[in-house]
Amino acid sequence: MKKPNQLKTRVINKAIIFVFFVLVSSASSPVKSVANTNMRIYSFEHTKTANYLPVKACYMPPAASWLTGWQYRKKITVDQTKVDADLTDFPVRVSLTSSNFNFSKARSDGYDIRFTSSDGTTILKYERERHDQTNSLAEYWVKVTSVSGTVDTDIYMYFGKSDAADGADAVNVWDANYVMIQHLNDASTSIISDATSYSNNGTKKGANEPFEADGKIGKGQHFDGTDDYINCGSASSLGMTEIVTLEAWIKVDAHIVSNANEGLIGRDWQFQITMDSRETNKYTNFFINTTSTQYIRSSTAFLAETWVYIAGTYDKNAGSNNLNIYVNDGSAQSLTKTSTANPTSVMFLGKLVTDGLQYLDGMIDEARVSKVARSAAWIKASYYSGNNSLMTYGNEETINNIAQCLTGWEYRKKITVDQTKVDADLTDFPILISLKSSNFNFSKARSDGYDIRFTSSDGSTLLKYERERHDQTNSLAEYWVKVPSVSGTVNTDIYMYYGNSGAADGADAVNVWDSNFKMVQHLNDGTTSTIVDATSNNNNGAKKGAGEPAQADEKIAKGQSFDEYDDIINIGDISMNNITVEAWAKCQITSNGNEPIVNKGYTSHNPPYYEYGLYLAQTTGYVGAWLTVGGTGYGIEGATTFGNNAWHYLVMRYDGETLSVSGDAGTESQDASPSGNITDYATNAIIGGFTNVTTPGAYLHFNNSMDEIRISNIARSTAWIKATYNSENNTLLTYGNEEYNITSWLTGWQYRKKFTIDQSKVDADLTNFPGLVSLTSSNFNFSKARSDGYDIRFTTCDGTTLLKYDRERHDATGQKAEYWVKVPYVSGTFDTDIYMYYGKTNATDGEDHENVWDSNFKMVQHLKDNTTSTISDVTSNHNNGTKKVANEPLEAEGKIAKGQSFAGTDDYISVGDVSQSYITLEAWVKTPGIVDQNSWIINKGYTSHSNPYYEYGLIIGRTNAGGGASTNIVVNGTLQGVGDANTWSDNAWHYIVGRFDGSAMKVKGDMSADANINVSGTINHYITNAIIGGPTNSAAAGFFVGIIDELRISNVARSDAWVKASYYSGNNSLFTSGNEEFFNNTMNFGTNF
Repeated sequence: MKKPNQLKTRVINKAIIFVFFVLVSSASSPVKSVANTNMRIYSFEHTKTANYLPVKACYMPPAASWLTGWQYRKKITVDQTKVDADLTDFPVRVSLTSSNFNFSKARSDGYDIRFTSSDGTTILKYERERHDQTNSLAEYWVKVTSVSGTVDTDIYMYFGKSDAADGADAVNVWDANYVMIQHLNDASTSIISDATSYSNNGTKKGANEPFEADGKIGKGQHFDGTDDYINCGSASSLGMTEIVTLEAWIKVDAHIVSNANEGLIGRDWQFQITMDSRETNKYTNFFINTTSTQYIRSSTAFLAETWVYIAGTYDKNAGSNNLNIYVNDGSAQSLTKTSTANPTSVMFLGKLVTDGLQYLDGMIDEARVSKVARSAAWIKASYYSGNNSLMTYGNEETINNIAQCLTGWEYRKKITVDQTKVDADLTDFPILISLKSSNFNFSKARSDGYDIRFTSSDGSTLLKYERERHDQTNSLAEYWVKVPSVSGTVNTDIYMYYGNSGAADGADAVNVWDSNFKMVQHLNDGTTSTIVDATSNNNNGAKKGAGEPAQADEKIAKGQSFDEYDDIINIGDISMNNITVEAWAKCQITSNGNEPIVNKGYTSHNPPYYEYGLYLAQTTGYVGAWLTVGGTGYGIEGATTFGNNAWHYLVMRYDGETLSVSGDAGTESQDASPSGNITDYATNAIIGGFTNVTTPGAYLHFNNSMDEIRISNIARSTAWIKATYNSENNTLLTYGNEEYNITSWLTGWQYRKKFTIDQSKVDADLTNFPGLVSLTSSNFNFSKARSDGYDIRFTTCDGTTLLKYDRERHDATGQKAEYWVKVPYVSGTFDTDIYMYYGKTNATDGEDHENVWDSNFKMVQHLKDNTTSTISDVTSNHNNGTKKVANEPLEAEGKIAKGQSFAGTDDYISVGDVSQSYITLEAWVKTPGIVDQNSWIINKGYTSHSNPYYEYGLIIGRTNAGGGASTNIVVNGTLQGVGDANTWSDNAWHYIVGRFDGSAMKVKGDMSADANINVSGTINHYITNAIIGGPTNSAAAGFFVGIIDELRISNVARSDAWVKASYYSGNNSLFTSGNEEFFNNTMNFGTNF
């Protein structure tokens, strides 16, 4: 075994990370593990629960406050995927039509329309461009104080107050940088009005030249291409010379090649956008001034008769790429220019120059001029807003239907009906809720499902439901829920509650199915000889014999498997005038005969044979139906094969005039011949066979499986059939995140933010994990907290359970802060939320750094100076550090706040005798690009500089371009080592970790793979001091070169998941921060814009 000075020579051209431990063989000693297989995690609301696992959406947010006096509101959401950066005072378009708004519930003049921020009460400025109740069309422009580029932004629209005065305030919608906003609807046939306070109104060439027409947004102006134009004047507010933004929506009539630039918007070649008509393809030019080279040309051609959004920005003093042109939502085309425009020229719409040439043939709408260069994010959001694709519109709410919480239940999920699968409004519709391990945690509900409840979207109105199955062991359940109203135009929400151990059974099966259902057979056994009707009609079924047919796993929970020879189910005399028969069937068609699904026959097996029946046709597999009206038999078959041994939803309907059949909610086949009521014969209906045929045979009985058979006494609508198919095919619903029934706020604090741990960066559940919350001006308003940070508090996702935290830095002046928060439970499968509170001027310091770090941490050094000669361990072990002398090493900017800079000659920090049997060593390090010596991060040596040299250590090796690796290991007093083959001395920050668990040694940097070797035993303890940044014994080489930060020692080998999460935490990419929320006296809160 080579000594370290010999090892130094051996690796002179290699980059190596070493982790060294001295071990003693300990075969009989138990190996300490981080994992605890009997770990029980305690919930925040109760004393304890079995293996309690919280999830992401941890609380049920209280509804936003309500605007006093208004009956209705809608939540309107800005889609953050279309917003590339945070925007301030941005004007969003709210476009109302009959599909998203009930005009009859607002005043005919729209005077009762109001908009608020997400708190529900803070009024937003808005302009009403149009409110046309007769034609159900309206456009409003709303000034949203802050639009986020990272999370969706919500506002509310209120309506329904008959005595409301007009609340519009157009001029204050548009920020002071807008100097002209032309919606281009007529003020008169000769005038158009500027919506800003600058009053840059436009005068047409003459009455109706151009003329008002339907525009992109409300009305616009149509220009004839001959002499139409609008003169907006040459006021000083329009006289920008070095900075400008021009925007407009343009629709060009049929392309004509001419020797001209058609004027769109601008001032006589001075800050003007034109369309070049000299080629077949029309492109946009943005001119700064009359100099021939001072313009930029787009590469996107106009399409005739198509609305196109164009924008140009220029800022003379912005440096490179300061002249930009945009078309629709495309990226900017950019050039660098330094010209100045003439401030006194006239602003025109629709023509190029004062001399009367080069007119637009087409339409202009929404023309805007700004005295700033709007950002690319602003331009993109303006395009989507104008194109009516920035916003989504929620369901209508009333003051009485805001979602409350069902008292006594711990959890709920929002379940949403997808309106795209519903063609018309449906009443009392039974939807299938299908639960499995992927969408429901069965351990949080009673094993019998008795605590399951369903409510409407208000969160408290109970809905009727039937429990077909609740199998906790296999994580499978099916519930049928009667939803009073399912919309065909907007999504419909309901809630499912669970988590009430004392709940009695709430199921009420017979009241789920409306009175038109005469029979609903889920086809699970009542006994081996019977099946049970779920309706109040008690049309139960009797099998031919026990197990004939046999119960089996089928389409929805259990069904029945028919043997094709003699299996039937007799469901009695079920007769009606009109009918719908529905079934899920799976069979393989042969030429032996039709496959009967449900059949009710004539009194004998003679014409007209059947009262009604649903079947699959022999050979073809087409769905077919029979019925008798007025003593005459009728029949119809479809033209699509369904006999392919797969599940299909088959339906027959008769409404007194037309007999229809369909499969999988597809196109119906119809027979319009019958007219009148179905003839009633006093015979029994049969599932899987014929009423009056008793001879066994393959051609007389159903072959394979059936499930979910229903008979109604009306012809269900095609919308009902389609929704039923999607429901039972499990494609109608989406399931939201689990929510807790918690709405608490930390008393006395004004503000809070949600911080979310990204579960994709956490490979397994972690307990008592210290996560870094890093604050800067981009995610925190320091002015709302105390300058010393004493009012900062952290809680679990319940909003009130305080968490321990360590304040490493709070610099209000420099707007930087770092807090380490002990999170009791971090999920490896769901995002984990915590809250940070602030805004309490009289708060005392709440920091408790010693209790942030679990008992396995033996030392945690943030490596900021305590004094110029000392650093402090933040654990309760007080393994503080003493520098070689004052400022050796020297405090410097670290990875996380401050660290220590080591010169590589003789700087070190002694931290005392820190010893343990198993170990994790971790640190953030930054070393120069070329290091000509091994550099100890931390080292604890033998009693002298002789074999075995070291108790433990972590080292960065000397470098060259290729890197390298080396391992060394000794047992029973002999040095052990393992090296990683990556280059870490590149003058960048890296997270270096060495671990030993009694059986294996590992070392890695950042997210690279571990280098590892097997070693058995425990680390031998020598009574020496551990040294940061240098060797234990001065005779050895290896003083560290560079900066060390956040050095920790644990007495366990931290798990791979812990190490990965620690890397992302230290790299400030584990948490994401939400919007700021605020508290008001009504105990409601929302986003603070």
